[in-house]
Amino acid sequence: MTTRSQIVVGVDGSAGSKHAVEWAARQARLEGKSLLAVNAWEPVAVGWTPYPTALMSSMAAEQEKVLQEALDEVLGADRGVDVETQVLCGSPGRKLVSVSDGAALLVVGRHGRHRLTGQLGSVSGYCARHAPCPVVVVHP
Repeated sequence: MTTRSQIVVGVDGSAGSKHAVEWAARQARLEGKSLLAVNAWEPVAVGWTPYPTALMSSMAAEQEKVLQEALDEVLGADRGVDVETQVLCGSPGRKLVSVSDGAALLVVGRHGRHRLTGQLGSVSGYCARHAPCPVVVVHP
């Protein structure tokens, strides 16, 4: 379970999520909190055939790699803050909202697709509307 001593950050490897990691880590250091870095992913289904277990395991391993590479790139080897990681399969917005129950803060990035209109993306918008804790949307 997530605790008030944790800041949850969504990490999908995009530039927006890397900015979110940077912001969340800085905030965690300031507040003396730890980070819970979450990669929530949803496979794109074709038809109604379920994915074989081996393929799902392979996709989950790839997402774990994406998460670790993003953390290494942004925070380096000496991260300067305690970091726990989770890779979750399912709707990214819903998974981030669920795991942030009890957290001090949920931090997500923006992909920047709605730059002209100022709208949030689907995941950041969902989190902003439904999270049980304060949400920070970091713009690249």
